[in-house]
Amino acid sequence: MKKLYKVRVPEVHYQEIIVEATSKDEAIAAAKNGDGDYVNGTEYAYTLEDYQWYIAEGLGDTLGYKAEEA
Repeated sequence: MKKLYKVRVPEVHYQEIIVEATSKDEAIAAAKNGDGDYVNGTEYAYTLEDYQWYIAEGLGDTLGYKAEEA
């Protein structure tokens, strides 16, 4: 009998953020802090290897373990 599984797929995306800053380092810090305006949508880059995915049996809120532990 088949069961339901919830799989969390880790992906990398690129996001452009417009921030005000006095240097590149300050701009990076501002973006990390959540400051600025998100522009131009999000661009997909790649999906991490499947051993880095998380999987849980059923539809509960908690993902149990990485796929490599299955």
